[in-house]
Amino acid sequence: MKPSIIRILLLLLFVQSSPALKSQTTADDILRQIEQNNTTLAALRKKTDAERLGHKTDIYLPGPEADFNYLQVLPEDAGPRKDFSVRQSFDFPSAYVYRSRISDLKNDQAELEYLNHKTDVFFRVRLILADLVYLNSLSRIISERSESIGKILEQYEMKYDAGEIGIMDLNKAVLNLLTIQGELESNNVEIAYLLNELAGYNGGHEIPFTDTVLLWHPADTDFESWFAETQKNNTALQWLVKEIAVGEARVRLSRSMNLPRLEAGYMSEKTSGEQFRGLVMGLSLPLWENRNKTSYEKASVLASREIEKDYRFQFHNQMKALHEKIISLQGSIDTFRSGLKLADNRGFLLKALTGGEISLTDYLIGYGIYYDSFRKLNEMEREKNRAVAELSRYN
Repeated sequence: MKPSIIRILLLLLFVQSSPALKSQTTADDILRQIEQNNTTLAALRKKTDAERLGHKTDIYLPGPEADFNYLQVLPEDAGPRKDFSVRQSFDFPSAYVYRSRISDLKNDQAELEYLNHKTDVFFRVRLILADLVYLNSLSRIISERSESIGKILEQYEMKYDAGEIGIMDLNKAVLNLLTIQGELESNNVEIAYLLNELAGYNGGHEIPFTDTVLLWHPADTDFESWFAETQKNNTALQWLVKEIAVGEARVRLSRSMNLPRLEAGYMSEKTSGEQFRGLVMGLSLPLWENRNKTSYEKASVLASREIEKDYRFQFHNQMKALHEKIISLQGSIDTFRSGLKLADNRGFLLKALTGGEISLTDYLIGYGIYYDSFRKLNEMEREKNRAVAELSRYN
């Protein structure tokens, strides 16, 4: 193999690992960009604003009613009769207080639904970043491995030209470099896919992300204290609390709707030589139309309370399991990383190969063991980062 071909292979490996040359962007920067550019959040923002306006309808008095009658009296010489009336009907006054209260609570829920959608978007982005960090870290170690094999290949080509080794040894080095090249290319395809997915969350704008480490706040060892604060930021839980308040307001509203409806107005009646004017009052008794409605609203409140209680219980258990998983993984990762650092003999392997103490096969096996261990460590890191992303959804 000619040196020019070796340089071409190394150049391809360098180009394939070129994403690492782009400027780095932190996770917080990315989330801020996505909050501004995400098309789904923009659409949901408009939908939420529309819902907030909708909740302010049907809470006011109905429109007034006016009647005018022109009646011809027989015999005609008696003159026509003219009637005019204006009336305003309204429910018992407390009903409007509770309708307004329900409207405000529903608006709070609409905002919480939007925030919950934003939390979900951020969570999915954090999962993408966790996978990208894993792949970027693999890209770095694969590039280091390819550089090492590339140097060995150059030496092997010189030895082959000098007749010191056979074609089989040279081809073994070539095939290993090609294998690494294919692995790096496959890894970069995955990176490109995730970067495109990340751009989709960012309104189509590309986001360069080459970090190999995600910085999260360490898990608080006092879980219950942490959970007491975290549950306050859980938008789904807040929505359920508001739903209970809505139900309680509806119970009071249904009681108000069982009270008499009132009607007041003015009426004028004019005939030939006579005119009558005065106030009119009316009363409507809802004896049957609201039957069982208060009981239904009370039952709904009880159901909402049970749902909220169950959700709080499930949320606590889920967060506790994630909390314990993260602490356990972090301990395993720290131990694994320390052991891997002590057992890193890649430099010794290269010196031994160069000095003729070991064969290329022995070198590749030894390097492969380190690489497999490094990949395992990164898989553990990715699993921890994904768990942290779930744990920090409401922080």
